[in-house]
Formats: sequence, structure tokens, C-alpha cells
Amino acid sequence: MNEKLIMSKLKKPDLPKAFVTKEEIHKGLAFSKISLVCAPAGTGKSSAVSDWLNSQTSNYLWYSLDDWDNDFDMFLSYVIKGLETIDKNTAKKFQEFTKGYFSLSEKTLIKGIIALLHNVTVPWILVLDDYHNITETRIHNLMSVLLMHLPSNMSFCIISREDPPIHFGKLRAQQKLYELRMSSLKFNLKDTETFFNSTIKAPLNQEQINYFYQRSEGWVAGLQLIAMTLQEVDVIDDFIKTFDGNQDYIMDYLLEEVLYRHSDMSREFLLKTSIFSYFSYELCAFVLELPYETVVLEMEYLLRTNSFLISLNKEKEWYRYHHLFRMLLKQQLRGYKDLNLSHLCKRAGIWYEDQEAYQEAIFYYLEGEQFEEAQRLIEKRFTVMDMELNSASWLDLAKRLPLEYLKSSPVLCLGYGWALLDQGNIHDCQKWFQKSKELYDTVHLTEKSDSIKIHDPDTFENIPIMLLCSKAYIAAINGKYESLLSYTEELTKLARNSRYSRQWIIESFVGMMHWGQGNLIDALKIMINLKEDASNGLSKSVRHTFTWIIAEIYIQKGELTRAKLLLENAIETILENNDLPFLVATYYMLLALIESIRGHRDKAYNFLETSKVYGYRFEFMDWRYKYHLLKSRLYMQDGLYEQAEACIQEGKQYRFLNPAPEVLTLEDLSFWLLMLTDADESKKFFLVDEAIKKLEETSLDLPAYNEEMHWKIILNQAPVEIYGQRLLPICEKLLERGKLQQRDLDIIDYTLILRRFIQDSSQKKNLLNSAKIYSRREGILQPFIEFAEENNMLEDINVMPFEARRAQINKNLPEPLTGRELEILLLIAKGYSNQEISNHLFITHSTVKSYNNRLFSKLEVKRRTEAVAKAKRIGLLK
Repeated sequence: MNEKLIMSKLKKPDLPKAFVTKEEIHKGLAFSKISLVCAPAGTGKSSAVSDWLNSQTSNYLWYSLDDWDNDFDMFLSYVIKGLETIDKNTAKKFQEFTKGYFSLSEKTLIKGIIALLHNVTVPWILVLDDYHNITETRIHNLMSVLLMHLPSNMSFCIISREDPPIHFGKLRAQQKLYELRMSSLKFNLKDTETFFNSTIKAPLNQEQINYFYQRSEGWVAGLQLIAMTLQEVDVIDDFIKTFDGNQDYIMDYLLEEVLYRHSDMSREFLLKTSIFSYFSYELCAFVLELPYETVVLEMEYLLRTNSFLISLNKEKEWYRYHHLFRMLLKQQLRGYKDLNLSHLCKRAGIWYEDQEAYQEAIFYYLEGEQFEEAQRLIEKRFTVMDMELNSASWLDLAKRLPLEYLKSSPVLCLGYGWALLDQGNIHDCQKWFQKSKELYDTVHLTEKSDSIKIHDPDTFENIPIMLLCSKAYIAAINGKYESLLSYTEELTKLARNSRYSRQWIIESFVGMMHWGQGNLIDALKIMINLKEDASNGLSKSVRHTFTWIIAEIYIQKGELTRAKLLLENAIETILENNDLPFLVATYYMLLALIESIRGHRDKAYNFLETSKVYGYRFEFMDWRYKYHLLKSRLYMQDGLYEQAEACIQEGKQYRFLNPAPEVLTLEDLSFWLLMLTDADESKKFFLVDEAIKKLEETSLDLPAYNEEMHWKIILNQAPVEIYGQRLLPICEKLLERGKLQQRDLDIIDYTLILRRFIQDSSQKKNLLNSAKIYSRREGILQPFIEFAEENNMLEDINVMPFEARRAQINKNLPEPLTGRELEILLLIAKGYSNQEISNHLFITHSTVKSYNNRLFSKLEVKRRTEAVAKAKRIGLLK
């Protein structure tokens, strides 16, 4: 988000003048890499950690959390900003990553963030203060996984008033967690004596010190409040006579003593400014509607009188109150109706909005129940955040509005629907789009629109075109390209007569439509133009996405060399520029696809392995689904049908709704496996009959382009003696369409399949020679493996690759290794430690040990070196 960050949130608090250092706390924090400082308000948690940091040589990132930090994007923005002072290169990669994470699942996103933190090159400490303010589940989940896979040069400290919902159980059991609680933070009698002796001008006698220690029970904030009160007391023993009670009584009593000893003006200033987590002279002057000079004088007075006002930076530009004192002031403020809390929050929102700190502005508008102002700003932020691919963060903001304010704004309804659609929720988005249309029509067709709110007139006027874009997007997802064609034609007409600024989206729909119809030449032209056009304002991550799209279309055309050069250059550019490699896994997976098409299955497996290394850390969109898709197909080519079936079933759980056409799906591979291996001939006949019947019932002579793979399987597997007459014309027409659209890969497939329906040997030979001529251009051999009638036609491509041989050897073991056990065996062979395996695979250290024990047992060995040696001897490792 292009938000202005409050840098004081990244500054650790200065220590009070009379601070008592507790060496045992220093030792505990230094001993453990993970610390939880959890105690009630006023116990000196933040000060204790701040004091410890002063004794450390490592860099640190201190982040003080507020309610508005529950926005995940805002949270990451502050972490990135703080990381800049520790490792600029990693912070830059992190920044790039946040621009592209819209396409990632939560699990993938978290893994990518942690992988980035492992790249920090220096020892450092992350401190999250006031963590009790966090309610966002994604932040809790991120912290839980980070604790499990903490980088070796990183220490982590959470400061909170309550135990956070983070998984600490295993860390406690393994004694890897240092917990600092109330019992360790509170002062003992010696600490209390030291504190009073450095705070009170007139020294207290031992009896008086003992008295205050017993009454406060060592509670740091209570002792601070007592010390402040004693500054104004002439006879301490007289004060003691009126002072009695527990901690709650102390808080109430001392609040009155501190608050009401000030003038009415100062007391009003304290109460009003308690709405701020942080404040500056300028902010106070604007919100309280006071002269700047008056604010400066008032704050200088509060500093002189020790009124729990704390400076947050050396320049003394930003301040905050002691957490406990602010909490008590806010409680008092709600009892003063004449101070108009709602008005104060509104002015705070206006000030932050003028500073372009929109997140804070929205927070104060909502805090003051200024819902119309919040509605206005959230509505105006939709287009900006959507262009930045941050619709998920925008949705988090919109959800904070009362429902009636959402449903009174056509733009908010539109944005809500698009944010859901971006998440793949094509069902729930519809009702929001419908509501947006109803509100838009009401404004344009009737005069009864007083209750309808429009704060962003430009986006409002673009509602018809954006609703049509949503229909086009859903049509692309569902593969309904005739509908997509109609929508794109209508969108083009609408765009000419509107101020719609995202013409590239419409053009990408046109490209998708051509792609989905098999017109790959026109699809390529459009996608290349979009990628290379510098005037369309595409982010770097979106341009990288177009690289993937263009490469995939090249591959489907059979232009493998172009695709390979494009992918290799993209990988080199990303790695040379230290850009975040969140698309590199997809690029390597496409390189594996190219090698598989060329029949180089060993190379294909190797590229898949490299793809997996990146994919586990920086997975993008449908990478995991397509990884399993390609691996399953390779298994099938090698006759490893059981492994293929297992891989298919695992991959189905990673389905990602994508507007890019899918020319091969895992359902297609399941169907292919059934046709290859199922002994029930009646079932196969039924499936073929149903497919032919479905095609004959449509108005089309041929199946759609994205259904061609399904038909290749039918054409290649259906018995010729039963279905030959019905399938031959379909195969001939599909071949002719492939030639018209210059899709060499499909031409080879259909040419080889067509030979099944031809009886004349000379015609068969001519077709085979034709397929070979097409294949020589790019070294294409895969069709001969999958669709040639003759066995061992090309001996060089029938040599079983190592990955397939390993799978066969493993299958023949008395107790075969599981996929995960094989994966861990490979990492052991590479020299990975258990902790490195844990970090690499994102599983716990204890889980790694369990896998080790199982694979050692299966290989009948006792240690790592023996496991590697035996695996090489029997052929599981090279």
C-alpha cells in the first residue's frame, strides 16, 4: 500500500530516567532465541526489553502494534520498512513479494515470507510490542510458522498483555522458549528501594519504602504513580495515613491524584489526547483546534510534571502516554460527553487523510463512528488498491463498515464483489455485483436515490464496464469463450465512450478468448504487446506473469526454442537483479514441460526438482497443480500407473481457478488412466458413447480447443472396429483445424492418432513421415511416446529415465518409501541437517526425525551415511 508510515512505531521506547535494570532478565532474554514477555499493563514489559536491547550488538526491528495493524498488508509494510535498516536487499525483495502475493494462498504466502527472512545476512532481533492488539488470523498463523522455522541468525520477542493464540506448546516442551511473566517483572524490595532513591528528591526511610512496596506488591506502574504523587507531597507520613487498598484502588486513587492536580485546561488536554496511540504537536493542534504554540507549551508542562508523557524519537516530534495511564484516561474520557469523542476522532481522521495515512484515517473515522467518512474513504481507495493488486486488504477495510453503509454504496458493492472474485469465490461475488447494478440503475433510472451514496463518481460511472469485466472474467474461468467473445466486443464499445483507464484488462480478455479458441497466433500478439507496452502502467510482477503466459502459448504452439529462451532469460534477469523469484518455480516447471515434449525425461525430472525447490518457498497461483499434472503425465509415459494415480489424487486438492485456458487437467489424466488400465470394457464404451453423444447434441462440429486433450484420449483409446466410422471425421477435422491455426504440437498428435483409422500401409507410412517432419523442427518426441502405434519406434526415447527407474526400484522394496521419505532421503544425500530439512520442507524438527527413523527402518540401516550408501547401491540415488 502507498501509505505514509508512522516511523515512531518502529522506534523502541526510551527508558525512564529512574529505570531499574534487572540482570536476570537480561540473561534470560539473551539465553533464548524466542521470548514471550506476557504480563498485565504497567508491569514494565516494554521497558525491560528496551533495556536489554541496549546491551545487544545485533540489529533489531522494534514494531509497536495498534488496532489498525490488523490489516495484513499494513503489518507487512511496517516489517519491510523496519527491515530496511537491517538488510536493504532482503527488504527490497520483500517489497516486490508483497506486490505479487495477491495470487498466493495463505500457506504459500507465509512460506514465502519466512523464506525471505532466511535471506537476512546479519544477526537480528524482531520485537513485536503490544501484540495483544492483534486479532488478524493471518498474522497469528505467520508467527506460528515463523517460530517453527526461525532463521538461525534471528531472535524473536513478543510483548503482550495476554497470551497470544500462537503455538508455543512444542517450544515449551523443548525448552526453547523464555517466558517473562509478572513474577519476574515486578520489583522486589531491593528494586523498590533503588527506584525510590533515584526518583524522590527527599529520600524515604526504610519503613516508608517497605510500606509502599507491600501496598504495590512490586507493581511497577503503581510505584511510578506513587513516586509522581510524592513529588507534590510535603509530609509523606500524612499521605500514608490516607493511602490504602489493593492495586485497583491504587489505580483509581492515583489517577485522581495525577489527573485532578492539573488545571482544567491541562486535564482536558490529557483526556482528549488519550484517543491517540501516538501524537505530534501538529496533530494535537489540528484535532483540539488549538494554536500550535499553546500545544507546545502544554506538552512541555506535562513533560516537566512527569505526567507519563514519553518521547518516541530524538527529534521529539512524536509522543505517547504510558500505556496504563492512557487506558485510564480513555476510560475517564468516555464519561465526559461534552468533550465530544466522535468529533475528535473525525478531526483525527481528517488530519491523517491529509497526510495520506489512509489506514489510520479510516481507523479514527470508525473509532468515532463517523461511518459516512469511513465509507467515503474506503470507497475512494478501491480503485487505487485494486490497481495495486491489493483487493484482499481493501476487503478487510470494507468488512469493518456496518452492513447498511456497504449496501448503500454501488461502488463499495462493486469492490466487495471484485475482491471476492479475486479470491476465486465466483458464487458469493454475484450478489454484490447484483446489488451494485441495482443501485446504479436506481440512480440513473429514477429520482429516488437520496439514500444511495456516491463518493467516487469516476468509478461509479464505470460500474457497467466493471460489471461486464466480471462476467468476462468468470466466462474465462469457466471456459465459455463464445460468451467471452461477446463480452469483449461489448467491453470494447463501452470503453470507447468512457473514461475507463484499464484498457489492458479488456485486451487481456481478448487474448484469453483467442487462446481459448486455439487461435494462438493472435493470442500471442496481444499478450506480447501488453507485456512490452510501457504506457499501460503494469507492475513488475504483472509483467512477469505475462512472461509465463507467453511461454505457455509458445509451448502449446510447439515453438519450444522461443519458449525456452524466453524462460531462461526471465530466470536470469530475476536472479541477477535480486528480484523476488515467486514466478521462478513456474518458469522451471515450464522448462520441464519443454524437455518432456522433447522426450528428454531425465532433464524434465531434473527441472521439476529445481521447480520444487523454488515452489516450496515462492509458490505462484496454480504452480502446485501444474507440477502434479506434469509429474503424473511423466509417470504415465513410463508405465508407472500406480504412482501416476497417487500423484493425480494429491494434485487435485490444489486446483486454482484461473482465467487462463486449461488444455490438460488432472481429470483428463484420470480418464486416460482409466482407459489404459481399467479391465471393464463396458465402462469404457459407455464413456466414449457419452462423449460422442454430447458432441453430436451441440451445434459445433468439433470440440472446443480446451477439450481437445480429452478427445485425443478418446481417439487414441476407443476401439477402431466399433467407433472408427464415427471418430475418423472428427480426427481429420481436428487435424485440419490444427494446421489452420499452425499448432505444430497438435498437428503431430492428430497425425499419429489418425494412423489408427487408416488401413492402407502406404498412407500410414506417409502420415508417420509427415509427423516426423513436423517433429524435427523442434525435436518433438512426446507424441511418439503417447500416440504412436508401433512399440520401440524411437529407441532413444524409450530408455527409462532415472526417476522412473527409481520409482520402479522403490516399488519392489519389501516396504517402499513414501514420497516424503524419498524426498528427505534426497536432502540427506545433499548434506542437509535435520533443521535445514525442516526449514526446506516447512515441517517440524520432530517430524523430520520421525521420517528419518522410518526410512532408516525400511532401508535396514541405523544412520544417515549408511542410508545414503545403501540407497546408491540399490539404485534409489545416483
